[in-house]
Amino acid sequence: MHCASWRRFLTPLARSSAASTLPNGMRLIQKAVPMGVVGMIYEARPNVTVDAAGLALKSGNAAVLRGGSAARECNEV
Repeated sequence: MHCASWRRFLTPLARSSAASTLPNGMRLIQKAVPMGVVGMIYEARPNVTVDAAGLALKSGNAAVLRGGSAARECNEV
């Protein structure tokens, strides 16, 4: 999937997927929230660095990327 195609996807942040009200009147809402930090270790695939960074930004997460020595030239930004 190319980075430019991610624009058409809706952001998953703060989207409610379910809601209910308890007998005492308290309302429960299930929402999508970021995981926080996503770690990835990968080898020589030139698109992985850009794809992982783009998906992390779109979903509101941070990414820790560790490319192998074979991907050194791809990772230099």
